[in-house]
Amino acid sequence: MTRVRLVVVLLGLLTLQAPGQIRESAPEGSLPRLTRPLVIDAGLDEWEGATSLSLLYASYISRVSPGREWRGPLDAGAHMSCAWNDDGLCIAVIVADDSIHNERPPNLVWQQDCLEIYIDGRIGEKFMNPPYSKGAYQLFVRPPVGKSPAALYVNKRDGTIDGLRIAGRQTRVGYTVEMLIPWAAFPGLKPEVGSELGLQFALCDYDTRDKGTNQPMVMSWRAATQLFQSPQKLVLFQLVKSVPFGADELLGSVVDIDIPRYIVAGDSAMFSVDTGNPLAPMADTVDIVVSDWTGKVVLQTAKHLKRMAFPWTPSARAVCEWEFGDIENGPYQVEVQPKNARGEVLGTASRVVVIARKPFLRWHPGSKPTILAHRGAPPPDLPENSIAAFERALADGADFIEIDVRQSKDGEFIVFHDDGLGRCTTGGHDDRVADHTLAELKTFFLRNQAGEVTTHKIPTLKETIDWARGKTVLFLDVKIMGMSKVVQFVQAEHAQAFCVPMTWRREEALEIHQLAPEMVLYTSGDDKGNNVEKLLNGDIPTDRLFVYVTTADESVINRMHANGIMVQCGGVQGNDEKSYLRWLEKGVDSFNTDSVQSAAAAIQEFRER
Repeated sequence: MTRVRLVVVLLGLLTLQAPGQIRESAPEGSLPRLTRPLVIDAGLDEWEGATSLSLLYASYISRVSPGREWRGPLDAGAHMSCAWNDDGLCIAVIVADDSIHNERPPNLVWQQDCLEIYIDGRIGEKFMNPPYSKGAYQLFVRPPVGKSPAALYVNKRDGTIDGLRIAGRQTRVGYTVEMLIPWAAFPGLKPEVGSELGLQFALCDYDTRDKGTNQPMVMSWRAATQLFQSPQKLVLFQLVKSVPFGADELLGSVVDIDIPRYIVAGDSAMFSVDTGNPLAPMADTVDIVVSDWTGKVVLQTAKHLKRMAFPWTPSARAVCEWEFGDIENGPYQVEVQPKNARGEVLGTASRVVVIARKPFLRWHPGSKPTILAHRGAPPPDLPENSIAAFERALADGADFIEIDVRQSKDGEFIVFHDDGLGRCTTGGHDDRVADHTLAELKTFFLRNQAGEVTTHKIPTLKETIDWARGKTVLFLDVKIMGMSKVVQFVQAEHAQAFCVPMTWRREEALEIHQLAPEMVLYTSGDDKGNNVEKLLNGDIPTDRLFVYVTTADESVINRMHANGIMVQCGGVQGNDEKSYLRWLEKGVDSFNTDSVQSAAAAIQEFRER
C-alpha cells in the first residue's frame, strides 16, 4: 500500500512549485466485533478492542455561534467507542460537559445538550449517498439530566426503529451512554465480516450562558458539516473480527492529528497526535515526518505517547511543535506513524491543513503591475477558456488567468463562459451547458475566436487547477449560483494558494471569507456607500483582499496601496496602449484584459519612464 502523508499547504505566489501528491488518508475504519457480551448499563466494562472516534479539539468545531467560546474538552468533548455483535451496532460515548441542560421535547432535543449519531446501513447505490432513506438514520441522544434518564430518538424524517436500547449515567465531569441499534433497522445488511456501515457523530453543547440560543456549538469528527443531509460525509467502516494493525494499515479513524485546517499567522504550530482504542494500549511512540513538494524532509521527529487524564483514559497523546523557519511557500506533507515498544509500525494516519501566514498577492512600492488574461485572452486561432489559450497568455506576458466556472448536469465543474453551447462549441445553439453531463460536454469541440472548429475540448475545473499548479494564479468568475460549492471544491483540491474567487458584493466576499479565510478574494474597491471604510475596517483582513475599481480615484487607490492591497482596473481592456498608460499614471497596478501583449507593452513603457 502506498504510504499516505498529511499535507500542509503554505500559501504563496512567486514561490509556487511543481505539484506534489496532496492526499489525506480517507475517512475509513475497521469496526470490530465485541469480544464480551454487551450489558446496556453505561458501565463501559466490555469495550476492549472497540474502535473509536474522538471530539476533543478546537479544530473539530463544525459550528459555533458568534461570541461563543470553547473552553477545552472538559467544557465540551466526547469519545465514542463502536463495535458490533450478533444483535446490532454497539455504541458507547464518554462525554465531558461542565453544564448539562436539555429541556426540549424529543423533536427539538438537538437545540441543547445532546449527541447526534449518524448511521448508514443501506446497501447498493444508495449507500452513503444523499438523500437519507430507509436504512440510514439521524439519531438524537438526550443525556441523563437530573432524574430524567438518557433517551434515544430517531429523526422523524427517517422513520422508526424497533428495539433501540440505551442507558446513561452521570459522571463528575459529564455523562456516559451505551446503546444498541438492532440489525433489523438496516434491511438487506448482513452482519458479517466484510459488510460496510457509514458512521459519524456530533456533540451539541449548550450552557446556561447561551440563554435562548439554539444549538450554540457543534463538534463533529474532522469538523464535518451538514451531516443531517450529507450521508456521503460519514466515516466508512468495514465489519471485522478485530482492528488490523501494520505498516500498510490506514488508521485515520483511531489516530487524530489536532491541527486546524488552516493557519493564518505565527512562526510555528503546536499540534497533537492522539491515539484512541484499540490502538492506545499498544502504541508507544509516533514518528512524524514533514516533507516539501519535492520530497525533501523539513522536519523529522519521534514523540512518546502518554496516556491522557480522566475521562479520556482510553486515549494517548503526543505533542509536537513545528517551527516554520525560512521554509518556502508551497505544499508540505506530514506522515504520522504510531509504533509499539518494539519499534514496529502499527499504521499511518494523515490530515490536510492550509497555512496562510505569508503575504499573498500583496502590493508594495516598486512592485511590477500585473496582467490578468480575461478568459485566457485568446488570439484568433485559439478558443477562450482553453488550456491552449492559457499557455499562450503566459507566454505573451500574463501573470494570472481569469476563468469562468459552470457546472454540468451531473455536477462536475467545467471552465466555460456561456450558458449555451452554440457560440463556443460544436454543440447546438439551443443546447445549454447545464442540460449535459460532463461526458456529453466532452464530445463537443471548442471554436476559436474566428468561429472555426478546433481540436480543443472543454476543460474541467480540476484539469485547469492541475495545469495551473506551480505556473500561475487562477481568478474564478463563477457563473452559477452557489459560489461556496466551487470554493469548497478548490479547498478539496488544496488549491487555495493559487485560486482567487471573484466576488462582486461586499456581503458575498464576507460570506466566502467566513468559509475560506485562508483565501485571497477579488472584490470591489469603489467608494460607493462608504464601501472603502467598510472594506478596510471590516471582518476581512486586508492581506486577503485584491480589489478592482471602476473609476481612477487616486485617493482610494492610495489608501489601498497603504494597506498593501493590489488595485485592478475594473472592466476588460482592449488593445489601446494609451488607455493602460492613463490607468497606470493614476496608480492602478493590474489589468483584466483580452490583449495581453498591449498591456505588457504599456507596462514596459511605463516602467521605463
